[in-house]
Amino acid sequence: MDPTQPIRHWSLAVISRSITGWRHVLNASFFLLCIRFQLAAVLSAGSALYPVLILLLGAACVGAWNVWAAFFAFTLTLPLLNGLGFASLLNCSFAPSLVFSAVWTGFSIASSRISTKYWPASICVPSRTVLFPVEYRSATEKAGNISQAVQESLEGISESERHLSNLCPRIADILITAVFGSLAWQICRRFNSLEFWHDFLFRATFGYGESSYFLTSALIWSQGLFYFRTLSQGRYDKRSVGENGQYRRVQTSVWAPAILTTFGVTMCVFLIVQAIWNIPEGWSEAGIQSPFEDISSFGSIAVAIFIFAVGSRILARPPEMAVGFLGCIAMLVLVIASFSRGAWLSAATFLLLITAIRLPKIWIVTFIIAALAAVAVINANAKRTYWLNHPYLSRLVDLAKIESPIKKDTARLNLFAKAGRMIREHPLTGSGIGSFYLRSVDFGQSNDPRAEIPDFAHNVFLQIAAEDGLPVLALFIALIICGLWRGYNTWHRRNTRTPESSQYASRILGITLGIGAYLQTQMTANSLNVYLSNQIFFWFLIAVVFSAELPDGTHEKP
Repeated sequence: MDPTQPIRHWSLAVISRSITGWRHVLNASFFLLCIRFQLAAVLSAGSALYPVLILLLGAACVGAWNVWAAFFAFTLTLPLLNGLGFASLLNCSFAPSLVFSAVWTGFSIASSRISTKYWPASICVPSRTVLFPVEYRSATEKAGNISQAVQESLEGISESERHLSNLCPRIADILITAVFGSLAWQICRRFNSLEFWHDFLFRATFGYGESSYFLTSALIWSQGLFYFRTLSQGRYDKRSVGENGQYRRVQTSVWAPAILTTFGVTMCVFLIVQAIWNIPEGWSEAGIQSPFEDISSFGSIAVAIFIFAVGSRILARPPEMAVGFLGCIAMLVLVIASFSRGAWLSAATFLLLITAIRLPKIWIVTFIIAALAAVAVINANAKRTYWLNHPYLSRLVDLAKIESPIKKDTARLNLFAKAGRMIREHPLTGSGIGSFYLRSVDFGQSNDPRAEIPDFAHNVFLQIAAEDGLPVLALFIALIICGLWRGYNTWHRRNTRTPESSQYASRILGITLGIGAYLQTQMTANSLNVYLSNQIFFWFLIAVVFSAELPDGTHEKP
């Protein structure tokens, strides 16, 4: 017997209990944050009290009944909830946050302790599941086949895939810890302020320019991360029992077509409503943003779905390709209508990438020649009065005009410089979650005409580093890279198998490319930092690629 074996077993037990305790604290903290938000929403509802109570009670009941059904319904209806709120047709402007917090509260209360018993406590058994709802957990325990189900789920998975499946939830936990740590630090700084505690108890949300905005920012990030952590690892469903009696793993990736299609249809409907009836009022010059918060938010989501549609349907069979073609045209209209230059550039970039990956080389040459011709035409007309006065054509000229980058977008470059100076001041811990908007004025320079105007960084990565520190940014990027690698690897290994397998692989490739397209837009925007709609959309895409079936698995019917 190895004399070090008892020590190793004791060490693993200590680590296991530490991780369990850590997750207890995280789950309890999120539960309390949700409760604060809901109580403040009720106390500050005024004339909107009945819509708020209906949303709270309905979402809590569905969450208590079946959290997976609640998450699916919430994701499916997210753009509708968002759009109705901004169009003043739903008398509750923060409906998505309210619904999600109520779902989690109902789920937590129904589980008799704050959802921690739904995560396996031991790290000794490699597990790719996070959530065992009460009815599924009891059934598998009685059957005595949890470990067999786990081993079944890991068949055909490489050692690196096993480590990745266990590592990513840990990264999510660290990111959640960073959010709550920054939140606790900022609360401690205001502990003796009566005004802060009044707002803490009686105000649900805060504006960007308010000192307590960090409460809203922490809520948005924690909701997105808890959503991702839950969805990314799937579950075992007793209603999906295989021929050998094993419990099959139900994956989030099967939601993708329905949810992304619903997003696209909802966006089209709201686009028509805003274009015809001007509800809600858009930008004065141009641009469509409904059902989302602004043109960057709308454009980022539209281009991600557009690239998903093109990437997953470009080599489909004729009937499916015809339907996919109509969907691609509809999403392309949304991308163009968004008025977002970042979305336009991202669409062009990833169309070129799809051409390079999936089509013969002649198509690559054709696409590049067409792109160069378009740039030449735009530059040839850059000084024409009609082009300069037209809202869309002038934006196109700004995007494609060949000139010095410093002249192209000086305002954003100055914001990037502010972010860099803020990062240098606190490189490890950051200035605090949600702090960039107000603190940006402290880092302006004399040659910046907008130095005294507060604003966001307009770059999701710079803003994360400035608010939360470089270590948090490194973990965030690592999680993204793992997701992109997992999606590409799944597509590459399944693409040459059966037609059904290739169809599933194309779907995963489309999701992976959609993530890339979305992230490119966030290089010049900050929608992910400030809007729950973008948090849920982004983390849903990341969760899909992490829960994707590997080529040797048999747990999902593509």
